[in-house]
Amino acid sequence: MIQLASKPLFTFVLGAVSTVIIPKVIRPLLVGTVSAALSAKEFSQTVWSEGVEEAKKIREEAIEGREKNLEREIHGLRSELKDLKK
Repeated sequence: MIQLASKPLFTFVLGAVSTVIIPKVIRPLLVGTVSAALSAKEFSQTVWSEGVEEAKKIREEAIEGREKNLEREIHGLRSELKDLKK
C-alpha cells in the first residue's frame, strides 16, 4: 500500500474518487442526518409542550373537583353545626 501511494496515478485516482465521493455521497448523508436530528428535536419539543399542557389541564381539573368536594363538605358541616345548635 505504501508503494502504491508513491505513484502519481494512484494519488490522482484517490483524489478523483474522494472528489466524487465526498460531495455526492457523504455530504447528502450528513445533511440527511442533521435534518433528521433537527426534525426529531422539534418533534420532541412539541410532544413535551403538549404533555406539559395536558398535565396542567389535569391538575386544574383535579383542583376544581377537590374544591367542589371541599365546598360540599363545608356546607354539610355548617348544616350539621346548625342542627346541633338548635
